[in-house]
Amino acid sequence: FKKKDKYFILEAYIDRVTETAILRQMMLKDLIIAAEGAEPVVGSEEERAVLTKIYRDIFSGEPDTAMSTDILRTVILKELTPTDADYQSLSYSRLNAMKRMLTSDYGVDGSHIVFEEKHIDDNPYIKGVGNALGVIITAVRN
Repeated sequence: FKKKDKYFILEAYIDRVTETAILRQMMLKDLIIAAEGAEPVVGSEEERAVLTKIYRDIFSGEPDTAMSTDILRTVILKELTPTDADYQSLSYSRLNAMKRMLTSDYGVDGSHIVFEEKHIDDNPYIKGVGNALGVIITAVRN
């Protein structure tokens, strides 16, 4: 991995179907932290209070008092819609994780690693398999 003419091309792809739920969870976590400064204990009164506040902000009204905290969370999650930028950010997170693995675990010089811009929804390598993957390609620089 130390040869000067060798380098790695990294590509990352996302699966909008399976990763939408992950992004929604991340978005809700960000909303909770923005409102409270930290995540409250699951099932606590603090969690109920912050979810109620987020519900009010989204729906401009009060949640049904009979609604459990789990259902309240589910209702909020269904309303959160990840943007293309959120998916792109997830793709770059995947690229950076692969780069960290190559540099820290395998001693690859970071200057020998490049990110290749691809259409993140269209994995050309493995058809019929979810797109939630990263691809490492080795090459020789001319």
